[in-house]
Amino acid sequence: MFRELTTNATVVMGRKTMESLKRPLPERHNVVLTRSSGFMPNGFTLPLWTM
Repeated sequence: MFRELTTNATVVMGRKTMESLKRPLPERHNVVLTRSSGFMPNGFTLPLWTM
């Protein structure tokens, strides 16, 4: 069910969830939310903003 709902869509997750994955979820736009300013994972997108 998760795969059908998220394929070809954007998946938003936190840094710890991203770290639990072996690789970015295929066929999805993987977005990671984090407060770590120097964090830059391969294959994931980090939105640019400051809090």
